[in-house]
Amino acid sequence: MKIGIDVLDDDIRVEAVLSLCEILESMGHEPRRAVDIAEWNPDMVFSIAGKLSYPMLISRQIETNLPFVLPPYHTLALLDHPLYWRRMLEQESVPVIGWVTIGPDRDPGRDTRVSVLGFPLSIRPISPGVSTVMKKAHNREELVAHVKSSWGEASTALISREPEEGLLRVYHGFVSGEYIFRSQIDLSPDMDRLSRSLVAHIAEVLELRGPVEIVLVWEQNRLFLKSIEPVLDIFENSDAHRALGTEYSEFLNGIIEAYMALK
Repeated sequence: MKIGIDVLDDDIRVEAVLSLCEILESMGHEPRRAVDIAEWNPDMVFSIAGKLSYPMLISRQIETNLPFVLPPYHTLALLDHPLYWRRMLEQESVPVIGWVTIGPDRDPGRDTRVSVLGFPLSIRPISPGVSTVMKKAHNREELVAHVKSSWGEASTALISREPEEGLLRVYHGFVSGEYIFRSQIDLSPDMDRLSRSLVAHIAEVLELRGPVEIVLVWEQNRLFLKSIEPVLDIFENSDAHRALGTEYSEFLNGIIEAYMALK
């Protein structure tokens, strides 16, 4: 299989691209990263997006007419609006991790809504095209700095809790609709059943199509949705890559097979 590697962000480390190429070669594929991949006529193209926004990826796909491995436009556009999908899911009784929005008319360091959330927190601007830029705050000073930085990109910032324990990462990108579950904790049969039921409900409400990563968190025997992201930067040395471990090659192969089946 001829697989092009399209690196869209200059900040992406070269070793991450080389590692991906080595893995694809070990799987029997022919990867190539070059400016002439369009002339090379690849069967598909993996995009390493880095900090670029989802609409920019769609524009890139349209401009080059290359067969990018991306979720459908509907999924990308929906996930580019973190406030929108959170509200959609909460209306359908999905327990979303605590979050608030804040504009320049409020002091993030003194806002009681924020202090109730506790640290660490994630901060991102609410605006299509820049909502993928997320920063983490571990104290009030970092919080104020990151919120003010977000106001430079959009008029409102989204602040949400960023738990670091009890995480359950779910990867979806297969034709069969199956998921790969990777949990930091041992799940009882009931916890596993509830997790799978919630993931299926989320996918149905948002009409999600893979490849996507859904992150859940178990806190005090309660299950919450933490985040949903397209699986784009999995091709770097990301948390998703590490969580999959030895199944990384299997996951990549699943994405490749899914894409070819849909062509």
